[in-house]
Amino acid sequence: MSAASRLPAHVLLVENDREMARSIAHHLAPVNVHSCATADDALKKIDAAELEAALIDQALPGKLDGLDLLEELSRRRPDLPVVVYTGHEDKGSAAMERGAVAYVLKGQKAEVPIPASVSLAAGQRGAGPGGLDSPRGISVAPNGDIYVAD
Repeated sequence: MSAASRLPAHVLLVENDREMARSIAHHLAPVNVHSCATADDALKKIDAAELEAALIDQALPGKLDGLDLLEELSRRRPDLPVVVYTGHEDKGSAAMERGAVAYVLKGQKAEVPIPASVSLAAGQRGAGPGGLDSPRGISVAPNGDIYVAD
């Protein structure tokens, strides 16, 4: 596996649906997944130095949604690549504008399965504005499988 596609050792996963969180964590194995259900909980964990990437749901309960969390993560940990997943293309575009390295569309299946979109994010640490070097279709299926199409 190349450096650009290696899985990070520690990932922050912010997902309020327990089954989805469990499924995504399963597909990220052997990554150490630090799960939390709200943006507030995520902000308590974000200062952990071992975190190498974050995967956050755009639709979170509470005062902060995923896009608000993305902005706060970008401010507090500009070195941390963040992937946002959402059911809406416009929210994905908004995530990219706010600093995400990629976004994942829920409920769609692309052609090439990979262990996780966070492997792309880990390879893009320090990428310039616009995130991933080449646009890729990244999606998460209803069962939590994550795919990318080159």
